[in-house]
Amino acid sequence: MRNILPSTAGPRHERGVTLIESLVTMVVVSIGLLSIAGLQLKSLQYSSTSYHRSEATIQSADLVERLWAGICVIPGEANAIRDDWRSVHSSSLPGWAGDLDVSGNVYSVTVSWDERIGNERLSFEYSAILPELSGCAQP
Repeated sequence: MRNILPSTAGPRHERGVTLIESLVTMVVVSIGLLSIAGLQLKSLQYSSTSYHRSEATIQSADLVERLWAGICVIPGEANAIRDDWRSVHSSSLPGWAGDLDVSGNVYSVTVSWDERIGNERLSFEYSAILPELSGCAQP
């Protein structure tokens, strides 16, 4: 006849989760959440920098278009056109500075600004070649 009583010599099955397993899980989840927060912060930083660079590109193209509009009066009036451009865009970026360098018929526009996140000064340079016209009708 067989013994129907349960055997006590077999392996014991544990039930539930131990405290150490719970703590390890909390540490892993915490590290994951902190990593996600860091990624979000970097994403905002790069988005801000990208926006500022796009704005500097538009401003530089604006000055070149102003120079094209005044093609018959430059190079003599290039500084007046630059000063008018500066008055329009001077407060658009933090620490904004814009300059125009003329070398023959090559016009180089430089826009620089202070990046709020990272505390660095960034700049963007845009160059254009404008033709020298001799047959412009003077007003």
